[in-house]
Amino acid sequence: GYLWSYLLVAPAVGLLHRFSPRPLRTVSSDRNRDEDLPPRRRILLHSAALVWDFLACLIGVALCYTGGTIQYCLISHTPPVAAMAACVWPFIPFDLLKSFLAVVIGRRIRALLNR
Repeated sequence: GYLWSYLLVAPAVGLLHRFSPRPLRTVSSDRNRDEDLPPRRRILLHSAALVWDFLACLIGVALCYTGGTIQYCLISHTPPVAAMAACVWPFIPFDLLKSFLAVVIGRRIRALLNR
């Protein structure tokens, strides 16, 4: 169930990322030009984009947990609370860390590729 839910998670997170705050495109370039922004606005924009992408990852994790837990309940005939205690709660701290690292590292890689 957790693996099958990735069929929904990947497009959902990708779609949410498309709405992430970023600088407007300039007429002279098709790349995002955040160096043209004042420093305070640039920091605010990057912080908002970081938070947005992290929330998108958390929504993806929640979708994954939901799909997997539903299938686990159906196959094992386990009540939802017991299924969550066995299959969700122990993994939340590590998944939060992985989501944060994915956003930070992914944004850095994207910045390097856009050079």
